[in-house]
Amino acid sequence: MRYLIIFSFFFSFLTGCQNGESGRSRRHKPVAVFHDYQVSAEEGRADATIRLQYKAGDENGEAFALEKPSRVLFDGVELPADSSRLSGPYYELIKPVGSLRGHHIILFVDAKGGKHQVEFSFMPFSLATELPEKLGNKPFVLHLDDLPTDPTVLRVVMTDTSLHSAGVNEDVEVKNGDLHVDEGLLKNLSAGPVTMEISREELRPLENLSGQTGRLLLTYTIRRQFELAR
Repeated sequence: MRYLIIFSFFFSFLTGCQNGESGRSRRHKPVAVFHDYQVSAEEGRADATIRLQYKAGDENGEAFALEKPSRVLFDGVELPADSSRLSGPYYELIKPVGSLRGHHIILFVDAKGGKHQVEFSFMPFSLATELPEKLGNKPFVLHLDDLPTDPTVLRVVMTDTSLHSAGVNEDVEVKNGDLHVDEGLLKNLSAGPVTMEISREELRPLENLSGQTGRLLLTYTIRRQFELAR
């Protein structure tokens, strides 16, 4: 009986040591960091929003605040942490839309001093000619300034006041700045007031962050209203 008690104690000791080592390994095992960067602005609003988050694992992971010496800088300016109950910790900067036009750098410095830099350019677009107050049901073309000459995909959303129309929510390819609103789009709208929203969304995967991953989403939106006649 005495030998059985001693053996049981010794087995429990070994198991405890292994569990302790396993626990320490889990605690010290590095967790992948997902860099979630979003830059958004709208025509007619004075300010743009730069919002940066760091999440454990992937885009669906829990957001966390950086611990010193980790930090993040936007164009050389360190951003303070903020937090909300819904989204968790984040880093945000509000800048005038005009000052955001052009080239920018997001620099993340990790706990070991490693630097992870993301560069991007932000270019708001605009309508070259304003829409008339009333439009017929014939196709028309909108010319947009400050878009690449290469084909660019824009999101076009149009809604009216009817409960029975399907509305428009489509990706439309724009060439040389010309956005064609054709019959296929107009047939989904009823006569009357129409709100049009045109957005450019540029989503870039971030895969060069020393084994870390992330995404950069750049969004700019313009809105117009017109009367559609039948």
